[in-house]
Amino acid sequence: MNTTCYTLLLIFLNWFNTYAQSSIGLDFSHHIKTINWDAITIEKPLFIIHKATEGSSFTDKKYVERKAIASDLKIPFGGYHFFSYKSTGIKQAMHFISTAQLYKGDVLPVLDLELSQNMPKTESWLKEVQDYILTIQKHLNVTPIIYCEEAFYNAYLKNKFPNVKFWIANYKQKPISNYVIWQYSKTGKKYKMYGLDLNQLHPDYTLNDILIN
Repeated sequence: MNTTCYTLLLIFLNWFNTYAQSSIGLDFSHHIKTINWDAITIEKPLFIIHKATEGSSFTDKKYVERKAIASDLKIPFGGYHFFSYKSTGIKQAMHFISTAQLYKGDVLPVLDLELSQNMPKTESWLKEVQDYILTIQKHLNVTPIIYCEEAFYNAYLKNKFPNVKFWIANYKQKPISNYVIWQYSKTGKKYKMYGLDLNQLHPDYTLNDILIN
């Protein structure tokens, strides 16, 4: 490859990365009953993450169908697990693994941690979270991303899981904490879908950083 071609290639790759990092990612669950796939086809998001499971038994009934559609559209797709404080991390991880069916090229698995009434002592549920992470690592050979609001991160998770990437929700400003994905809106109107969660990669990361390789 001559110098001119190599320079043009670098310019293109830099442009592509800039474009990709400025594009949005979407996340869904069965609560969004209708998805405007026609609009998504015209302006493809960078990725889609869909709820797959919750606790040790609940499965999102829309997950498999929408995973197949995203695959046909060649949109990187992943699943998230909504963590329950009422069952063990190992049971929840195994439920997610069997349901999500994630493979190379899919978005890394996500663990959704949120405040809940009657939460057990912090040390207790943090151990279950650790067990969840270790189970995912053992069976999928990847480390899950943790999703949470920034206030939750600061209260419970800061400096707890140094090797984990975080997906941080903050609807007022860019997160101050370290993050790989920022959920900046939960009331988005993009694709003519109201109440849509909108997300953006941190500019220091590329799409490949959140995919199973």
